[in-house]
Parts: sequence; C-alpha cells; structure tokens
Amino acid sequence: IGLSLAKVVKVDAANGELVLAGLDVVDGTPCLDIKPYLPNFEALPDARVPSWVQASYEEPMMNVTWSAAASEELMGLTAGKPAFSVRPFQSVDDLRIAIQDTLALDIRSPLQKDRHPNPGPPAPGAPKKPFFTGDLWFH
Repeated sequence: IGLSLAKVVKVDAANGELVLAGLDVVDGTPCLDIKPYLPNFEALPDARVPSWVQASYEEPMMNVTWSAAASEELMGLTAGKPAFSVRPFQSVDDLRIAIQDTLALDIRSPLQKDRHPNPGPPAPGAPKKPFFTGDLWFH
C-alpha cells in the first residue's frame, strides 16, 4: 500500500469513475482511500530532500524533439483500427507531452550518459542540435 499526492482530473459519478493525475502507479491499480490535502496539517516545513534526489533536480533537462517518422507512428497508433487508447491521458497531445517530459529527465543508462554527456541547454541564439539520437525500445 502506498501513499501519494494526486490531482483530481475528472469525476464521473454516473459511471463511478475518478480520474487522478500525478500518481506513481500502473493504470488500473485500485485506489483504496481518497482524502483532501490539508496544507496546514500535512505540510512538513522542516522536511529535507535527500542529496541524491536534489542532485537529480540539478541535472540539466534534455531537449527532446520528435522526428517526422516518430510523430507519424504515434498518430498512426492512435488513429488505427482498433485505436490505441491514450488513457489515462485526455488526448494524444497530452500523451506526447508526458513522453517528452519523461525523456527530458534523461533515463539513459550510465554507459550512454558517459558516451554522450548532456551539454545542457544551448546558449541563447545558438542552433539547437542533438547531442544524442537513438531509438527507444520498451519491452
């Protein structure tokens, strides 16, 4: 059993469905209890972030761009017969943003990070060119 802060996206009382965002769970995981967030009682002003978590926030985000082929494949998946469901996202664009935001966190292996270090954001006015390109395969 886990504890997580979530955002209520949609309440569909007629179908008995509650859509939440921000949970670190697999789609379809049962939610046992829902309570409102009460900052006066639940905020911990003396809480500290562990150094390894802080270090991850200080790493530069990767610039993620979509090739034309990747964009076409995503659109093809969601427009096919039968169509690929984008749940729990509301739209294909929301799914695309979630993928981009996840990849921007640089989920590459340490080996790939050593081979292609993240140079950080380009200087203002400098052309944006990829420092790492590749296919991602999820098993």
